[in-house]
Amino acid sequence: MSYSISELLKIKSKVFAKISSELELANDNDEMDLFLEKYGIIIEEEAIPVDTRTMKILVFGALAGHLKDYQLAIKKMGIPVGNV
Repeated sequence: MSYSISELLKIKSKVFAKISSELELANDNDEMDLFLEKYGIIIEEEAIPVDTRTMKILVFGALAGHLKDYQLAIKKMGIPVGNV
């Protein structure tokens, strides 16, 4: 069965109202993960595109640890150690 544009708008309005109240209830009950899973919604943080080959890390002040620890952390992030 096909619906007219005005009928679809009414349906969308009711669906939006129902999902909105369900969303608020999930948030109040700390069940957002279940809500998002129910509707197949994945929240991803937007990553800033970077080129680790040209990245540098600047440390202000004295190092509180061993230089090798900092070099290892840099290497694990995919940044070339280079002239440290």
